[in-house]
Amino acid sequence: MTKSVTDKIVCDSGVEVTWAEYLQARDDIPLFIKLPGWFLVSTPLGNYNPDWAFVRTEELEPLEHARCLQLRQEVGQALADRRLLLLRLRHRKSAA
Repeated sequence: MTKSVTDKIVCDSGVEVTWAEYLQARDDIPLFIKLPGWFLVSTPLGNYNPDWAFVRTEELEPLEHARCLQLRQEVGQALADRRLLLLRLRHRKSAA
């Protein structure tokens, strides 16, 4: 890998290997990194551990923009589902 801050990336799955190769091949991605497990982003619904960070030098095409928005919605829904589950578990525990 020549566009990452390290020359090797430890991937957790074949999907991540494919993603790293995809980022490496993109002309508009000059730099990317697989984030460590301890890297957390605080959100109103709890901490989120993103897998990747990358720099992009061009604007998104409409279809790519729509895909990014869909991913954001899916991540947001997953965080909301997690928060709801935790609230239900706390409610059950306090009712017991």
